[in-house]
Amino acid sequence: MLEKISWSHYWMTIGVTTAVYYVGIGFRFYGKKIIPSFSRNISPRTNFPSHNSAINVMGALSPENTQMEEESNHEIPPEETPETIRKLDKTTETGNQITEVLSSLGTNTDSKELISKLSSIIQKQNLTEELTPFMDSLNWHMSQTALDSCGIVLEEDDLKAVWKKE
Repeated sequence: MLEKISWSHYWMTIGVTTAVYYVGIGFRFYGKKIIPSFSRNISPRTNFPSHNSAINVMGALSPENTQMEEESNHEIPPEETPETIRKLDKTTETGNQITEVLSSLGTNTDSKELISKLSSIIQKQNLTEELTPFMDSLNWHMSQTALDSCGIVLEEDDLKAVWKKE
């Protein structure tokens, strides 16, 4: 019986079985998102531009597009910025300061000086506890930057000392 099955038949069966399996899994987990995409109504042919009309391809400049672009270039005033975005901006600013300070210290730094510098940055930036939700990310950043810039491995106790209020 096995002589009648060729390798091409075997691999075809494996491929079809695998495809059916993954399609089934896809419908199981993503069915609610996939099924509506098959039932979309196709717009009638009359909605397509005629061969004589100008076609706006890939966001070509038009008065509407330039106006939208100009509006999107304006910064959102601080009073309209969601609180989380402000906290994230503050966290990014703090991360940049950490990178700047540790890069300037170099490899001739001892761990106490490093922890002191990091602590002063965190204490200045975290007066209103805005950085606390991002503590894990900042700890990772401090550890990696200290290792890369200064060759110093920061332990968990060192990181706790950085965040400790004076």
